[in-house]
Amino acid sequence: MKKTNKDSSANGTGNDIACNDCTGVKLERRVRDHSRPPKVPIIPLERPGRLRIAHLQALFSISHSTVYERVNDGRLPKPDGWDLPGKPKGKRGKPYWNNATIYPLLAPGKSSGIS
Repeated sequence: MKKTNKDSSANGTGNDIACNDCTGVKLERRVRDHSRPPKVPIIPLERPGRLRIAHLQALFSISHSTVYERVNDGRLPKPDGWDLPGKPKGKRGKPYWNNATIYPLLAPGKSSGIS
């Protein structure tokens, strides 16, 4: 029979789970987070290549929703393409930007107005 150790639950979070041997050991549920850390591009931006949302997050230190917000506001350029370009808007796949499109925004000494 499984019993839950409620005596050691001082914070009352409700994350206690049943223990099999009831030795007083409190087990907590692991909280799963679906967010990923941003990926820094591996290739130099001067060379041809494609950047994804996660790359832009890492380069500009912003969240993915902020990337889309800035694209809609015009502070970031629209994507250069999608994985599946012939499909309807919701099924086009992941957007990408060419390195040549983003590199001028990161060049030192240029006022890009990204902030």
